[in-house]
Amino acid sequence: MGSTNLEGTVSVSGLGGDPYRDGSYAYYIKEKVIQNDPKGVGAFLLAAGEMDVLGARGLGKGKTVMLDYYFNGEHHKDVTGTSVRFHYIWDEMDNNGYSLWGHLFRQYGMKTDSLAVAPTAEGLKKASIYIVVDPDNERESPAPNFIQEKRYRRDRGLGEGWRGAGADGE
Repeated sequence: MGSTNLEGTVSVSGLGGDPYRDGSYAYYIKEKVIQNDPKGVGAFLLAAGEMDVLGARGLGKGKTVMLDYYFNGEHHKDVTGTSVRFHYIWDEMDNNGYSLWGHLFRQYGMKTDSLAVAPTAEGLKKASIYIVVDPDNERESPAPNFIQEKRYRRDRGLGEGWRGAGADGE
């Protein structure tokens, strides 16, 4: 099996300094080029990854991934003292959030949404996938919304198959 090498990336480049590096074409073409320079390989790998997913971009078209915000209703105070939702939400960028996961779903053509009210058959109609993560407990929330399966099936009209079936029955 052969190997692939990235040829022709400059080993060092920059602006300013002594001798002065002016960023011109003449400056760059006289810099030393090497094989498999890390900054060249990194860009190559990123481009290869993007090319790899091009064929699957529309795979989730018309599907919606809905993230539960009702059973996971954690809040904390922000710097202004305002209570804000956090922990496993689409737009949270730190390790508590799902911003990267949401980006990946959207990259494959899916929509992301959330459900902040108790789930009902009607409320779940537009969801192809409904994700419940880290349901509340007394330690995390002063007023937790507990999952009570039989009550929700009966009171919300969810029926026996609600866990495995989205709006389109998949």
